[in-house]
Amino acid sequence: MKRNAEIEFYRFLMIMGVAILHFSEDYSTKVFYGGYLGVDFFFMLSGYFLMVHFLKHEQMGVNPVRSSLTYVMNRIKKLYPPYFVTILLMTAVRWIHAGGGMGNLWLLIYQNRWQYLMLHSVGAPTACIIRSVWFLSPLIVLSYFIYFCLCINKEKAVGLAPIISLIGFVFIAQKYGFLGIHFEYIGIFGGGFVRGLPEMLLGVFLAYLVEEYYKDKKVIRNDICGILLRMVCYVVILWTMWRSQWNFEDFNVLPTFALLIMLSFVNPIKCRMEKVMIYLGGISYWIYLLHIVVGFVLANYFPGRSYPVMLLIYILCVIGMASFLRVVQKYFGKVNSL
Repeated sequence: MKRNAEIEFYRFLMIMGVAILHFSEDYSTKVFYGGYLGVDFFFMLSGYFLMVHFLKHEQMGVNPVRSSLTYVMNRIKKLYPPYFVTILLMTAVRWIHAGGGMGNLWLLIYQNRWQYLMLHSVGAPTACIIRSVWFLSPLIVLSYFIYFCLCINKEKAVGLAPIISLIGFVFIAQKYGFLGIHFEYIGIFGGGFVRGLPEMLLGVFLAYLVEEYYKDKKVIRNDICGILLRMVCYVVILWTMWRSQWNFEDFNVLPTFALLIMLSFVNPIKCRMEKVMIYLGGISYWIYLLHIVVGFVLANYFPGRSYPVMLLIYILCVIGMASFLRVVQKYFGKVNSL
């Protein structure tokens, strides 16, 4: 599928919101509480792309277990190599900062064992050497579950998706009152599963609507109307993220994210910066992984400096490292395909 420049740029912006939030926390400067809401955009978008993939590869009589495993294994191959590079890099940085030595290394590995075992949100709560990757386990497990359900009965799965999604959001709203519940544990599962399931199912339903009913039909025929709707979404999202204090206002972003994703595919904006937007979206996952490493180094080795100056250095370092490792990843990908 051809990459959508608009949606790729949104991916980059949401990633940067998360990165700035974490950097602000590292420097004890709370300026952007709502950056964490960008993760909800990615859960929704992951569900959307999952459904697009399913519709593209849908075949009658396909073994649901085999199809689901194939899809999830492809996701793991894409997501986990950058993850392991980053976690090894972070381990080295934390180990050096702790003074080296085998004792410190073993302690570091043991304390963060669930991340090394790729079970970030499963099992008893433990330390996280990279606190931003809690979403990976829920994403992989939920991807398999949802894809499996689609393989068994697409019509029922799609029909139940918005109902289960609504029930999930109501449960989160009543029990917690905000979306950032990934640190909560319900049984042996982290809150990321409860947070991710309704959002991924909403993405699945959106993709079904777009692919089956709206795509190439120019539902929004007037580009001005599309731009105005986007402006409303931007205002609501920015207002919510800026004012967010881990409260009920978090839920404002859910319908706006949904509308923005649909607009991006039904009536995409064309501009001369499409290649740049696609490029920024292409390095966004690396940015999401690396920003914790860069933030840790700057906060521990350059503390007490001017926050605006360090923020600029931080952003440049993160984007530079992400660009470099993306090039390396592509190079090894080409070598492996020979």
